[in-house]
Amino acid sequence: MTKGLKIKKPLILLSLIIAILIIVFCIIPSIKFIGHKSVHNDAKTYQTLSCKIYYPNSAYGKKIAKSICDNDDSGNVYDYSLVPYGDYFLIKYGDGNNYFVDSSYNELKFDSLNEESRTLLSDYLRYTIKQTNPDMYYKTSFMEETTSDNINVDEITYLIGDTDLIAHFNEYDLDVNIPLKYVQKFMNMNFGYPDEEYVKPKYLDSSKPYICLTFEDGPIYVGEATSSKIVDTLAKYDATATFFVPGDYLENSEALYAFLQDSISKGNEYGSNTSNQEYLVNLSSESQIKNEIYGPIYFFKNHINYEMKLFRPPGGLTNDTINKIAGIPAICWSVDSGDWLDIDVDSIVQTVLDNAYNGAIVAMHDIYSDSAIAVEQIVPKLLEKGFQLVTVSDALTIENLGYDVTCWYGY
Repeated sequence: MTKGLKIKKPLILLSLIIAILIIVFCIIPSIKFIGHKSVHNDAKTYQTLSCKIYYPNSAYGKKIAKSICDNDDSGNVYDYSLVPYGDYFLIKYGDGNNYFVDSSYNELKFDSLNEESRTLLSDYLRYTIKQTNPDMYYKTSFMEETTSDNINVDEITYLIGDTDLIAHFNEYDLDVNIPLKYVQKFMNMNFGYPDEEYVKPKYLDSSKPYICLTFEDGPIYVGEATSSKIVDTLAKYDATATFFVPGDYLENSEALYAFLQDSISKGNEYGSNTSNQEYLVNLSSESQIKNEIYGPIYFFKNHINYEMKLFRPPGGLTNDTINKIAGIPAICWSVDSGDWLDIDVDSIVQTVLDNAYNGAIVAMHDIYSDSAIAVEQIVPKLLEKGFQLVTVSDALTIENLGYDVTCWYGY
């Protein structure tokens, strides 16, 4: 009689264990995720034993899903939010797992920015360095290397955050956040932000000395273009100034508007130097005084939608009655550069540097070529001395005075 094959009990037991493991590892995880659905009908699914994630249908979407789920053993189910940003979408998986895509859900990335956007890189790098590394900031060599023309863009990498483009400057091992609302403007992209004029970022350091360069009688933006040269010098060293404009030089000119808007975008401010530069103390009526002060103010508001908040009385001559009629601060000066006298460039430079102190307001004129040349020396030398070169409004902010002062000469 032939004996049947004898199946050993341990082998049966092993088979049962394997079957159970298959059930545990293959069926139970799926059961665990049953009932979890995406809010997006066209979502794709990626799943591991301990994680399930939905993602928008694209190769990059799957790549991100894998990177999240492959490192997650929490048993979570992840669904994404689709946030419209103009022509783009922000895909959000809670905090920290966010990325931008185009309308086809493909990754939106920046390998470089256009020429116009170099201004953003320069301005925001300087803004960040001033806060994180002031010793570097107050070196003229740093300023000269980081102008919009000279900044090294070859070693910059980019990452898009919720509200900012994050530019990593390998040269400084520094992340610099640039608002997407300005990236959209310079890169001609649509992130859904309202269009607005660009104004460079400012950081006012109350622990550092400051000085205000102020100018009168301009702007001269054609011919010798002394005002244009001064604005360019200020921008080169991340400095700003206040320009008091008389009505004499204001005309209905697109070239003038373009110059003023460019200067304002670089952080400079403008105030009234009255319509005809008449001494206000010699005017007899309130209406005469107000018309004189507000002529340039109305011009700026009507033509470039800019609100002047300061005025300079011609000759620095004012009184309580005039200040009350004006309703905005009268700004005089504590240091006279003497550039209106028949003196040379070196004398102008030396006068300003010898009398520079924390809180000073320096009076200059942007109609003279010698003044423009002097500024090319004054600004970097003041920077090396550790001065912040700020507008008068910035100084009022630093001193916590606001615009409530009636007449101010600085400190």
